[in-house]
Amino acid sequence: MENNSRLYPLTIAQKNQLYFYNRYSQTNLFNQGMSLTFDCNANEEVLRESILEAIARCESMRIRFSKTADGEVMQYINNEEAPEIEAVDFSMLADFEAENKMKEWTAEPFTVFEKPVNRVVIVRLAENVKAVFLLYHLMALDRQAASLFLSDVAKIYSSKAYGTEYPQMTTSYLSAVEKDIQYQTSSAYEEDKSYWYDFMAKSEAYYADIRGPKALSLERRYRNYPFLRACVNTAKSPETLTARFHLEKEPTQRIINFCEHHKISVDAFLKMGLRTYISKMNYNQSDISIINSIPRRDTDEDLLSGGQRTHYFPCRSVINSEEIFIDAVKKVEKNHRDNLEHADFDTMEFWQMRAEHYHNSTSQAYECMTFAYQPTGLRGEFPSRLRCRLNTYSSGVALASLRLDVTHRIEDNGLDFDFTYQKNRLEPQDINSIYYYLCKILFASIENCYATIGEIISRV
Repeated sequence: MENNSRLYPLTIAQKNQLYFYNRYSQTNLFNQGMSLTFDCNANEEVLRESILEAIARCESMRIRFSKTADGEVMQYINNEEAPEIEAVDFSMLADFEAENKMKEWTAEPFTVFEKPVNRVVIVRLAENVKAVFLLYHLMALDRQAASLFLSDVAKIYSSKAYGTEYPQMTTSYLSAVEKDIQYQTSSAYEEDKSYWYDFMAKSEAYYADIRGPKALSLERRYRNYPFLRACVNTAKSPETLTARFHLEKEPTQRIINFCEHHKISVDAFLKMGLRTYISKMNYNQSDISIINSIPRRDTDEDLLSGGQRTHYFPCRSVINSEEIFIDAVKKVEKNHRDNLEHADFDTMEFWQMRAEHYHNSTSQAYECMTFAYQPTGLRGEFPSRLRCRLNTYSSGVALASLRLDVTHRIEDNGLDFDFTYQKNRLEPQDINSIYYYLCKILFASIENCYATIGEIISRV
């Protein structure tokens, strides 16, 4: 550890990542990659200066982790060691070859303690195109923090190269850490614990698999318990594949307009589409849960602080097929907003509390997938004249059997649907089916949102 650096405890979100880090040998499980490509003749030296300036403004890009004498993991901010910005020339490679190289980088594990837990590379691509590649560890940054860091690089570059307005100052990561630590011993923590206990204990959820009821039937047979409602839904091997689907600008705008007209969030509308598909695959099952990835960045202070803030809680709804679709969306919206008010609570404590209450193992779940939506507001963080493109990279391993991240493209605000799935549990055709029917459900409901859920399912 650096001299005179103050040690801070890990936040709840970081402890949740550490819990799994200590239990899996594949340390690159916690790697994520992201690149920002400038479709213009970017000046490399100005770009390097912008990256260094963005790092200086972002405390969480300078996090180091340390172990105390008794083995406790702590964190501090490196204020002495100058960050290293690499430059790699891929200008002779085809675009897909350069993409493959960045995927390979994403799979390279970090030395977590007393070393940088991110890597920033300027990549020279064909036709004088430049990209900034960011590899980061999930104990230090979450996906939204990484996106916001790259947006800061773009805005600083734009101010230097084109004289545009200098970006708003970031907020202190350490202040957010201190706030999180204080919360853990507050009355608010106990209130949130009470909320999640009531949420979990009012009735047992019911597992519904993305491929239908067979998974739960096999689990019941294996455990010799015909009334079992939870299921192990992860493969023994965490190796994953990815699939990306692009929804064009015009149909994306139809979704946004529909949500604005009915005063619902895009997040709730997409979740309703997913739960409708899962219900369809399970003979119109009414009780559906998915894991919701909650970034907890509702205020400017939280948004601009960086770091790892994401918590994971179930979004459960019991909706029968006779209910009107738009009414059901509003029910999902209300459930989501209620959960958000209590999303600071310890994710791992919730899952353990639920497992103990229903006498399940911690590997059994009621949710078949994790869902995350990144709102449109992030697009505005990138200067339009730079013509930027954002891309993400998986390390090739993941804990969740299926995860869907829905984000807005910088260039046209269209939606990208990024699926990461364990290849020993799901097939590419499963993913194709989810996306195909999800789109059919969404647009069938836009055409007639006052149809019942059963009517929507019968149309698709």
